[in-house]
Amino acid sequence: MNNQDTKGFNITMNLFAPFVDKLNEVMHKYPESFAKMNGLHEENLNFTTFINNFVEEKTLADATIDGNANASTKDICSLDTEMGKPHKKLLSLHKIYYELYKKYGQEVADMC
Repeated sequence: MNNQDTKGFNITMNLFAPFVDKLNEVMHKYPESFAKMNGLHEENLNFTTFINNFVEEKTLADATIDGNANASTKDICSLDTEMGKPHKKLLSLHKIYYELYKKYGQEVADMC
C-alpha cells in the first residue's frame, strides 16, 4: 500500500492546554530521539505506523516502547497489548501534570 492508497482519519485526544504547551516545549528543546525513547514519537502514537513497524521488526523488543518486553515471538495478542502503551504513557503523564497543576500550580507542574 502506498500513500496514494491511504486516507487520514484523525482520532482526537483532548488534553489540558498547559500540558500540551509544556510537552511541545520539551519536544522542541530535545532531539527527536527523546520522543522515540519515551514512546511519544509519531511512529509510536500513530496506530498504522506502529502496526507496520511491529510487522517489520524482528523481535517484540524492537517494536515496543516497553523495555521489559522479552517475548521471543510476535503475535496478535502482543500487538494488541503493545499498541496502546504509548497512549497510556501519554495519558499517565497528562494526569500527573494535571493533578500537580491543580494542587500546586503551573510552576511546580512545569518543573516535573
